[in-house]
Amino acid sequence: MSGIRPGLRALAFTFLIVGLGGNGAQSAETRLTQGAGLEVGVTDNVDLEPDESAREAVVTTLSHRARLSLDGNRLDFDLDSDIELDVESSRGDVTVDQDVRALGNVEVVPDWFFVDVLGSSRRQLVNNTSGISASGRARGEDRATVNIVEASPYISRSIGSYARGELRLRHTETFVSDSDSTSADLSDRRIDQQQLAVASGPRLGRYQLRGEVSHRDSRSVREDGDSDGEDDDLETFQGAVTTAYALSPHFAVLATVGGTDVNADDERDLSGPLWDVGVEVDGKRLQGAATVGRRYGENRATLDAVYQPSPKTSVEAQLTRELDTSQGAIAALNRERIADPTPGAVFPNEFRDDLEEGIALSWRGRLKATTRIGRNTLRLDFRFIDREFEDGSDRTFAARLFWERSLSRHWRTRVSLLGRETTENDVDDTSLYGTRLELVRTVSRNAEIYFGVSRSEQDSDIDADNYTENAAFIGGRIGF
Repeated sequence: MSGIRPGLRALAFTFLIVGLGGNGAQSAETRLTQGAGLEVGVTDNVDLEPDESAREAVVTTLSHRARLSLDGNRLDFDLDSDIELDVESSRGDVTVDQDVRALGNVEVVPDWFFVDVLGSSRRQLVNNTSGISASGRARGEDRATVNIVEASPYISRSIGSYARGELRLRHTETFVSDSDSTSADLSDRRIDQQQLAVASGPRLGRYQLRGEVSHRDSRSVREDGDSDGEDDDLETFQGAVTTAYALSPHFAVLATVGGTDVNADDERDLSGPLWDVGVEVDGKRLQGAATVGRRYGENRATLDAVYQPSPKTSVEAQLTRELDTSQGAIAALNRERIADPTPGAVFPNEFRDDLEEGIALSWRGRLKATTRIGRNTLRLDFRFIDREFEDGSDRTFAARLFWERSLSRHWRTRVSLLGRETTENDVDDTSLYGTRLELVRTVSRNAEIYFGVSRSEQDSDIDADNYTENAAFIGGRIGF
């Protein structure tokens, strides 16, 4: 209960800030889209257990999706909500899964003082070897509920055309529940950050300067509320100066120098100088930046780019090298843009850092490609995470491929493929493959019915993690 009170205070502060932005909300443009679904499926391994322990069952899934957006003069708010209710026939078990995220920005004092607020609740995989059905289910003991509440007030001001500065504070509370159903030792986490950044204005012409200093204190919170002395507490101080020079209107070179001081119960030498050199591109089809350098005593590379060769095709690529804990990484990823509302997400569970805590130097990469060719729509999402802890490591590669083809005015096919490979401490390997096939009939502009089959198979060096599952299903979706 000790971690709940700070979270309630942060949540109350969130509602207070939204209330202060009431004038902006009154004139806000509101957009709401919703959808609902019903699916009934028969599976030969409902618990994703080894084949000798497999149990057949009928699973009924009710789902609801909502997208709410408010765009006002002083208030912006986005809500993404996905909720599923699974009812299993033989035992009558009921499981509720949710992925709810809300992000708001309030302009408290015009052109001066702002507040970002964020809240989320999500069923998270405990580790990256957890089994997943090709229909998106996971065993209850392999997941825990992660609730995040965050408030970030900041001041942003321009000094004529010379410079612009931002002073930002951020307080994050992460609460993990249902952890008693897992074998992992999970705890809550409290993160406080302060950051000051100053960037030059247009007066310097082709030159741009940016200076930044920051402090982050990330602490594990035990049941008694004490956050001192934990092995995975992490405190960092960082300062850096970046200079960029535009060689053309669409191409610039940049360099960063600075230093990092890391306080942690870790034998690795994580403190020291930092530097990066790279390029930035802002073209008609290609936008992004790429750097190479050194940080935390290790070599580092970053990439964040979008390539759009045609209106129907786009490719996004990201690569980062960061120092954080598992829950800290989840909180940071949660600040990214509200989840892509593209319908038909067959595999709802994302492969991200799991919940087993520890300070890790992590490589994270993603490649996302989307294209439309004639009657075909293709989406590819490839991700990898490579984490180096003080006393171990793990590495996960995961890929999804979605292919939809229009057969006629009312009929379509969908094929979804999933692959995941996880290695822990360069010893234990776990491979997961999933396939889902659907034949879809359009009933109206916003409604469809479908039926199909799916199969998932996991092969692991740990016998208890091996399983196969076959399922057949029929369902319908409607949007309103």
